[in-house]
Amino acid sequence: MMFTLPIPVSLNKLYANNNTKGQRGRHKVKSGKKWDVDAARMIPHQFKQIATRKSHTKDTRYQAHYTYHFADKKLRDIANYEKAISDILTKMGVIREDSQIDRMFLERGNPSKDMPHVHIHISILD
Repeated sequence: MMFTLPIPVSLNKLYANNNTKGQRGRHKVKSGKKWDVDAARMIPHQFKQIATRKSHTKDTRYQAHYTYHFADKKLRDIANYEKAISDILTKMGVIREDSQIDRMFLERGNPSKDMPHVHIHISILD
């Protein structure tokens, strides 16, 4: 399964602390919610076989390979961009649970100034 999605919000900026009296915990910020909506719209157009997910059980194990093509060569901790992607793949039914990803590769690709994106390849481990 292969997808191309926009670069997600970094984990460092994806959540904020609740500052409302009586509430604890963290919540997803507006830019993170917007990325979720944008990515959720793109996945069905690239992945027509979501229905085949039914053949994937809770015992199915995955390998994920994410190649990030940022707009520039600025240094970034690419691991901070993984969580939003794994969560949206789960939310959209591409995989059942992100905890089923046993092997993960994160890679920085060539910059793509005009269209920053992440190329995602998910495969089933034998």
